[in-house]
Amino acid sequence: MMPVFALFFPVPLAIAATAVVHFANNIFKLGLLAKQADWQTVVRFSTPAAITAIAGASLLNLFDKMPPIAQAILLLDRSSRLRSSRQSSVS
Repeated sequence: MMPVFALFFPVPLAIAATAVVHFANNIFKLGLLAKQADWQTVVRFSTPAAITAIAGASLLNLFDKMPPIAQAILLLDRSSRLRSSRQSSVS
């Protein structure tokens, strides 16, 4: 869904729109399954999920403010590190 939104909107807006759709879906599921939910398990999963979602949104905001060349450098540096770690693990 997000790649399709990204064709028509800027990436941060596409991600936000996707988040709204997923949030609405989760509210719908909550309405259907709230009575059968084990709330202790819900809290154990939702707390770290909410924290990492906020961290991801903050990173998205940070990356959106970067100039495109800085974004490209970050991506290229990360991919070269991944490639070198894969080669060292194979040998």
